[in-house]
Amino acid sequence: MGDKVEVQCSPAIYEARGNFQIVCFSLKKAGQGSLAEQFMRLRSALQAEGLFDEARKKALPAYPFSLGLVTSGQAAAYADVKRALARRIPHVACTLYPASVQGKAAVTELLVAIKKQMLGGTMC
Repeated sequence: MGDKVEVQCSPAIYEARGNFQIVCFSLKKAGQGSLAEQFMRLRSALQAEGLFDEARKKALPAYPFSLGLVTSGQAAAYADVKRALARRIPHVACTLYPASVQGKAAVTELLVAIKKQMLGGTMC
């Protein structure tokens, strides 16, 4: 069987021969849409670079003593994470690496924040 697709079209009649036709304006794979396709393309590219290879993975410690968090200091999610950490694992030190999480500057700020993790940051 072939792929399922979503088509935007309109019916038309070619009067000279009396043929019925469908004029298509757009055609795309049915399902999760273009965002899922973009994700799969990115995943494939990263996989081709070897970024998902088992040899690159580092083991997580069984009992961590510190945690680095890269996000916006004003984000509601950040406040939620702080509350959850205080409630569940208050002995773990949390270091904030502030960065924008959306907008044009986000990619650069996130990369800089991740690189700063070795230098320290602001305590959660």
